[in-house]
Amino acid sequence: MNPKGNGGKLALEAAGIGLLALFLQLVHLQQQTQNPLFEVPVAEARTFVELTRELLSQGSLPPDAPPSLYPFFLGGIFWLCGEAYGAARFVQALLGAVNCVLLWRLGYALFSSRPIALGTGLAAALYGPLLFFGGSLLPPVLAVFFTLLSLHALLWAMAEESIWRFGVSGLLLGLAALSGGHVLLFALGVLLWLWLPERRGLGAGAGLVLGMAVVLLPVFLWSGRAGAMLYPSFGLAAQNLYLFWQGQEFLPDLDPYYGREFSGLLAALMWKGWIGFPFGLVAPLALVGLGFRLRSPERSRAETSILLFVVTCSVETLFFECSSGTRVVLVPGFLLFAAAGVGEWKRVSWPQRGAGAVALVLLGVGLNPGQMGKTAQPLQYHWLGYAYEQLDMRVNAVREYKKAISLGTERMDTYLALAGLYSAGEEYDRAIGVYRGLLQRWPGESAVRLALGDHYAKAGLAAEAATAYRALLEEGGDSAVLLPRLAQAHLGSQDALRAIEAYRELLKIQPENNRVRFQLGMLYTKEGRIQEAQAAYRPLLQDATWVAAAGPRLADLLMRTRQEAKAEQVLIQTLTAAPDSAPALALLGKLLYDQGRHEESLLYFERLRPLQAEDFRVYFYLTKLYRELGRERQAEEAMDLYLEYRRQKHRADIQRQVQEESALLLKNILGEIH
Repeated sequence: MNPKGNGGKLALEAAGIGLLALFLQLVHLQQQTQNPLFEVPVAEARTFVELTRELLSQGSLPPDAPPSLYPFFLGGIFWLCGEAYGAARFVQALLGAVNCVLLWRLGYALFSSRPIALGTGLAAALYGPLLFFGGSLLPPVLAVFFTLLSLHALLWAMAEESIWRFGVSGLLLGLAALSGGHVLLFALGVLLWLWLPERRGLGAGAGLVLGMAVVLLPVFLWSGRAGAMLYPSFGLAAQNLYLFWQGQEFLPDLDPYYGREFSGLLAALMWKGWIGFPFGLVAPLALVGLGFRLRSPERSRAETSILLFVVTCSVETLFFECSSGTRVVLVPGFLLFAAAGVGEWKRVSWPQRGAGAVALVLLGVGLNPGQMGKTAQPLQYHWLGYAYEQLDMRVNAVREYKKAISLGTERMDTYLALAGLYSAGEEYDRAIGVYRGLLQRWPGESAVRLALGDHYAKAGLAAEAATAYRALLEEGGDSAVLLPRLAQAHLGSQDALRAIEAYRELLKIQPENNRVRFQLGMLYTKEGRIQEAQAAYRPLLQDATWVAAAGPRLADLLMRTRQEAKAEQVLIQTLTAAPDSAPALALLGKLLYDQGRHEESLLYFERLRPLQAEDFRVYFYLTKLYRELGRERQAEEAMDLYLEYRRQKHRADIQRQVQEESALLLKNILGEIH
């Protein structure tokens, strides 16, 4: 059971494997720096980063968070280094190198064979998926680390079967389970093995249970989702077996093959053929190796425990979750028995070799991990679009979202994100096209239909917008949301009568909505319905928010209908509430002037002068009033200002006309050229 050879050689082997693994991890990380997903966590990685932020800000995770040790791992790194994704990936690269050394050491402990131990350690260092997850902000590398530590602790405990050693093993198994490893069934198997009648390892079993309870019991008491770790999905087991072997996904994560586009190292180590991800040739070799070792009389108790680990963790994966991340935790066990199978090949008889070769071929038939890439591509392009959008690379984001849609994405938010980018760039016609495409697949989405109506309105397609809003209203949509939009759409299509109708309907359900009253007042005025306009404006005089806007309009309508006295009262009421209301000052000054009340009129125009210093009409009335009151010098000064502002306005009008004609001429010239 102990490694053979002197300590110096073993240390050199361990250092060599660790340094090689670390070098490969760092090369992979360096190559991935050009990957937009390197800077922007997406999918499950984004969830873990958000949980880590909440942990650091609130001091705890929410009760509905998944029971996971990974946010605490990330939180420690972020606390020391800030939210530095590069630092987190470097720490994971170190863990990945340690994992290779631990697996090398486990090979020695199980088989007392230098070739098997070296082969296992080197295979782990070169195993593409381990590189991929080592460079991702995801928990598999941490789960592999604690799983390997727990296996080492279990072998260490089995050497003496002391309670506290099994307690340490249970503690590490609990940490492995919280890191994402499906090891609970394995722990149960070890417990039953310890409690076999002929063994009576009750104390050792109690230590194992106690160690796991220290870690898991607080989680089960605190987390609202911890129970999911104990409830299998038996109905999915057969489907999971198919996914498990072929390497396809339910698509909760990203397509691991995508990382090959930025990492030449990953492209060389992770293939899409028969020896591809996740197990490829390793899985068939491991099963053949397991077959060889099961019949071997030299199989030790330690080896039996690792065999139990492979079987129970595989079964638990099938019943709970079958994804690339959960399968990676099984990789160490598969690599061990794959290496052992290669080592056994020379020792077995030719008939056994033939049977093994046939089994190898049969086990490899149907492996098609490349299919996963085809299935996952739309999701991959969605997250690429999201990453580019976060990096403010709009053109790239649009390109990736369009690819996802062209491949038949099942995510509605891909369409919404693309439409949002078009809308932000004021490309409303394109946004409309995206919304229409979305509604072809999900026709019942009222929120999307509302957004489509809004974009019709933004694109100037008022009639189409009105039709969309009206259809939503007829289907029982929220009137408070739809009626204002419908009214504006009718206004855009020059249908004032229907706009009035929509505003009146809205006022029925929101009788306190003075904004609607104001809009109705303007519409009634435009349509010549003076009495109705007056009725709409009058309640607004009691609202301090609207009196300054509504008062002068109501007064103007009263003056049109020869109700000067009421108009004067309204204007005085308006100026009491809003003393600097320029429209009210101008109207009251004009009203008093027309009535021959020149001194009173002058007071209001003098109050208006500093508020409207650039309005030549103020100086026109001031000139007339000063002359009526015999104040010639002030009248001449006002007249000079009146004439000067008239000249300035005339020059500005001429300049604007020249600019408009020049722009039109240039447009015509360019049109002829094209």
